[in-house]
Amino acid sequence: MLRLVVSERDECGGAASGGGSEGSGEGFEGIGDDGGAVEGELVVSVPARDVLYVTGDASPENLSELRGWTSKMLEQADKPLSRVFLRRNGTQWEPYTGFAD
Repeated sequence: MLRLVVSERDECGGAASGGGSEGSGEGFEGIGDDGGAVEGELVVSVPARDVLYVTGDASPENLSELRGWTSKMLEQADKPLSRVFLRRNGTQWEPYTGFAD
């Protein structure tokens, strides 16, 4: 089961699953393929098992909020993963090196 969380600004959101293979990256390949509802290029973070945060890179405020959510989750998670933001480059994910990185 996937739970969607959206910020008060409706421009940064996340999802958390209840366990199983959802958090393993399976199915992440389709994220952003339809253009999505973010401003700019798609940027994600996966700070802990079963947690995915998503925003667009057009707004420094959105990226700053994503950084805050990521840091908070890394501090609280039983199984922290990564502080690295990722962006979609065609059909592959790569480290995001823009603002807030």
